[in-house]
Amino acid sequence: MNWRRNLAALWFAEFTAIFGFSFAFPFLSIFLSKDLGVHPGRDLDLWTAASASASGLALAVASPIWGILGDRFGRKPMLLRSMLGGAITVGLIFFVQN
Repeated sequence: MNWRRNLAALWFAEFTAIFGFSFAFPFLSIFLSKDLGVHPGRDLDLWTAASASASGLALAVASPIWGILGDRFGRKPMLLRSMLGGAITVGLIFFVQN
């Protein structure tokens, strides 16, 4: 298998994912204020920052755990488990009412 082609595909997938996640950040404060009722000012700044940094914090906590499990059980089974978990999560979004 050509490693350069794999690297290019991985780079494109990662770029697309990061672009998609960062595209939502400008609208986060609007969502928090209009839909969740957070008052503009200090509260809105705090909750916007907390919401934006939650994924990074979760990544920092979960990455070493997934790394240890990947070393123990193999990378491919752990990748399949994480993709299955992500697919289930995205599938459950269908049932959200608001």
